[in-house]
Amino acid sequence: GRAVLWAKAKPKEATAPAVKAPPRPDLTESSTGMTFTGSLDSSEYLLGVGCRRKFGLAKIYAVGVYVGPQAARDEKLRGLSGDALLDTLAVGKFRKTVVLKMARDVGSEQLVQALEDALVPRLKQRGQGPEILGHFRNLMMASGGVKLAKGTVVEFRWEPDDVFKIAINGTHAGDVANAAHLGWAAMDTYLGKSSVVPELRKNVERGFAAWH
Repeated sequence: GRAVLWAKAKPKEATAPAVKAPPRPDLTESSTGMTFTGSLDSSEYLLGVGCRRKFGLAKIYAVGVYVGPQAARDEKLRGLSGDALLDTLAVGKFRKTVVLKMARDVGSEQLVQALEDALVPRLKQRGQGPEILGHFRNLMMASGGVKLAKGTVVEFRWEPDDVFKIAINGTHAGDVANAAHLGWAAMDTYLGKSSVVPELRKNVERGFAAWH
């Protein structure tokens, strides 16, 4: 896969030693044929894939969930399964990235609206109004153009410092700062009990069990 040219953070005086984790295989989402690399930039690892469908039929995009190597060593995750595992993965203090690969041409407005439909009720659970999504929408619409063609790759990365990063086709589109609520809502959209891709939950759980 193409490496994303994320904006670089200011260098720190001391760099922590790299955390190592077991490798993960590439996975192909069977219904769309979209393949996801086992790691992103050798710094995040693929746990599982699934397909987002409309009305349970039309394939919209394939999705893969990646986590930083710290997740493999996180004691809070040890021995967990089911909802407990997925909920804890969603809030863990390690990098998490959701990668969407369009299975058909999708209007940018259509995709953003669908994402907002999932995010708004989750943000409400946290006492946050829809205005928190203003910058998110602007970044998506400015970078995605009118249409996201089949094969377009959209990445949402939630950093441990609560910066929410967006990239489209390998180009960093921008950041949403102080995004703890948005980051959680995005992860819960895919890993929560009311996931928009139910099969992804099972696949992530299996992938984590095989990796941890």
